Amino acid sequence: MDKSKYDVYIGKVLDGRYKILELVGIGGMAFVLRATDLVMNRTVAIKILSEEFNGDDQAEQRFINESKAVAMLSHKNIVNIYDVAIYADMKYIVMEYLDGITLKEYLTRKGKLPWKEAAFYICQILRALDHAHTKGIIHRDIKPQNIMLLRTGEIKVTDFGIAKIPNTEPLTMTDKAIGTVYYISPEQASGKTTGCYSDLYSVGVMFYEAVTGILPFVATSPVTVAMMQVNDIPKSPSDHVPELPAGVVQIILKAMEKIPENRFKSAHAMARVIEEIVQNPDYVFKPEEEPEEYNGTSTLLIDKIKPDVDEWESQEDKDYANAQRAVEQKLASTPRPVTKNNKKKVKAKKRSGMLPIVAAVTFAFILVLVGLGIAVGYQVVQIISRTPESETIEIPVLVGKEWNEQLNQELLSKKIKIKDTKKVANENETPNIIITQSISGGSTRSLTSDMKYIEITIDITMGKEEIIVPNMSITEWREAKASLEKLGLVVIKYDYFSPTVLNGYIISTEPAAGASMMSGDTIKIYVSKGQEVTKVAVPSLMNKNEAEAKRLLTEYNLTLGKVEYKTTNDVSKDGLVESQSIKEGMLVSEYSTIVDIVVYKYEPIEASQPNTEESEPQVIDVG
Repeated sequence: MDKSKYDVYIGKVLDGRYKILELVGIGGMAFVLRATDLVMNRTVAIKILSEEFNGDDQAEQRFINESKAVAMLSHKNIVNIYDVAIYADMKYIVMEYLDGITLKEYLTRKGKLPWKEAAFYICQILRALDHAHTKGIIHRDIKPQNIMLLRTGEIKVTDFGIAKIPNTEPLTMTDKAIGTVYYISPEQASGKTTGCYSDLYSVGVMFYEAVTGILPFVATSPVTVAMMQVNDIPKSPSDHVPELPAGVVQIILKAMEKIPENRFKSAHAMARVIEEIVQNPDYVFKPEEEPEEYNGTSTLLIDKIKPDVDEWESQEDKDYANAQRAVEQKLASTPRPVTKNNKKKVKAKKRSGMLPIVAAVTFAFILVLVGLGIAVGYQVVQIISRTPESETIEIPVLVGKEWNEQLNQELLSKKIKIKDTKKVANENETPNIIITQSISGGSTRSLTSDMKYIEITIDITMGKEEIIVPNMSITEWREAKASLEKLGLVVIKYDYFSPTVLNGYIISTEPAAGASMMSGDTIKIYVSKGQEVTKVAVPSLMNKNEAEAKRLLTEYNLTLGKVEYKTTNDVSKDGLVESQSIKEGMLVSEYSTIVDIVVYKYEPIEASQPNTEESEPQVIDVG
């Protein structure tokens, strides 16, 4: 892969703010650079749409789609976006710089993972997806290549380029089926409507790959793989790894059910089941069993497992791994009082009775660490007991309803309080229609004795209001953008050279000042990049007369400066250019370059004067 063409970016400062340091990676439609944000003094990653895709509507829409999707999200397991720029000749997204590798790279190096380590990563992905799904965003391209694994073991979900976003134009059939075939859901592979269940299927495939080291469906043709996703039943993961707990196998196969409704109800529900099996690996779920939705009062945390990447591994890392194995062996040698007759007791008491076990595990782990003489962090399984006195509140579906006082009172009577409302400009002309809710409709939450209400935040439509476009001429573009957005307009910026408008100031708007628009409409602002500097080669003026020299310079958009006269007794040279201040062929800027010349002036020889060819030049300023 030729990376030399990206060298032109290195060392440059983008938009006067981002100093480019190095090329990080190259993708199918974009490339990523590491840079320093000179304003915020932080390292960032800049994703730039490749030049050949500028003007490609589908590629540009996917690029813009990613920035819109991530801008709606705020979660520790989702990459953050800091800035977006959409120019006619360049489009880029500025995001947080992630110091790590993709989960795909990690799996390639390690092969199959210990199932608890895989569960640790999968649960983080599910938490990120749960947050996205509550905002109405479906990722639709979940795969290890789009998951970053940091040195700390933290997961970051990236690349929302083909995400399904609420209140946007319907995607084409091509877009529906675009994901990577090895991880794509049956409904997406067949071009059907996708939902949160589609992301869960992809997570199931990743979980399968992580614990077995192989993909469930492989063939020579991508089309064949896609058809296998639609029609074939995967082999059980335990066929490849017999020692896998039965509960882990159940979770993976349930996530990979062909019928979306047969999968987990939500990303949170799947994460809870995984956390249950981590706490009690011997447990086997009943076919109909699935934990209730998160109630806000109970938290289960699975062990934090340090990633084992070869080039990251220090001696401390190796000592840590040895200590971890010693603890696992110690636990394995202790008999588990789990039998057919008392399985139900274990399940019923696992939340209230785990604390002594955790204390013992922690104490044993510390002893091992001391014995090895290392000072690294240890793994803790923490369980917070569920408050026994609580009332289950079902959250109604609010999306699509009009937000008004009547609805507010209805919710309050059900012990649900709208904590905050945010008006959002969109294509819906009706104001106050709810378009997102922070807690999914149909889910349940527990209202404990110390709580008065279950609190929810909602986004509502701004509605359509008439706006008269103000005159933004001779206005700095950031100030103009802020003013127009405050009016409820969506602003797109384009940069052009202008010989008359200062750099960074508005040339014009589209629609123009005085036009009528509606809130939520898109307005284009055209911003000056200053006067375009064009280079020209200086023509030869030698042996031309003064008038010809001036005409020739004007033709090249150059200016004639001082004209000096040099006497000669050769009448044939009279009036011709003897020399020019800038040599022929030199590249200079149009309109701003001045060329001086020296012209011969004939003077006959007088008998009383010495016979000299030339005398000192006489200077005449024609400027």
